[in-house]
Amino acid sequence: MSRPVDLLAEYDAAICRAQTPEARAWRERQGWPRVAVLQGLGGGVARIACAGDGTYEPTDREGVGTPAILIPAWDGPAPGRRADLLDVIAWTPGNGQLIPRLGVADVIGAWAIHIAGRCMGESRPLRVFSDPRRWAAAAQWDGEDSRGGHGVLIVNWAEARGSLWHLVGNAEFVADDLLTGRRLKNALQPPKLPAARILVRADTTEVAA
Repeated sequence: MSRPVDLLAEYDAAICRAQTPEARAWRERQGWPRVAVLQGLGGGVARIACAGDGTYEPTDREGVGTPAILIPAWDGPAPGRRADLLDVIAWTPGNGQLIPRLGVADVIGAWAIHIAGRCMGESRPLRVFSDPRRWAAAAQWDGEDSRGGHGVLIVNWAEARGSLWHLVGNAEFVADDLLTGRRLKNALQPPKLPAARILVRADTTEVAA
């Protein structure tokens, strides 16, 4: 039986590890902006191993596993309370993958989605990113409730529609680049339903109008 995951404890440990000279220098070489760390939007450093179900697990032994920068997926402004931490996403710069700890969060930036939904009809589009560094660098300080409200980072394109569908037709999306725009368009398309196979009895006497 697997033990429960304490997301906040794991993330706090990764933040502490990121304060060591070696880890901090590695994070800086990956281009992770300091503004994101200061606003609670990510920057923990850990070594991870990929699980068979598409999630990751932190490794305990030094030098074992893939180095990653951890990004918390808050359910509100960052940094939130323990109950607000939906998931933690590991970004591995070596291959550009975004891997969830629990597989709960398909996007990072629930607060930005909330703001976009609250401002429907106003000029408040939702910025959409696929590059973690661009998302982190775009963070702005506009008050306590603004941290994480600057845009969303897509973790799982195949499931992103579940988080964004209610904004389609009600809010504008601004993609960070052309490729992201194309992927977003495809992701937001409703699933194609199979065509109904309808048969008419050959012995029917009804006359069509």
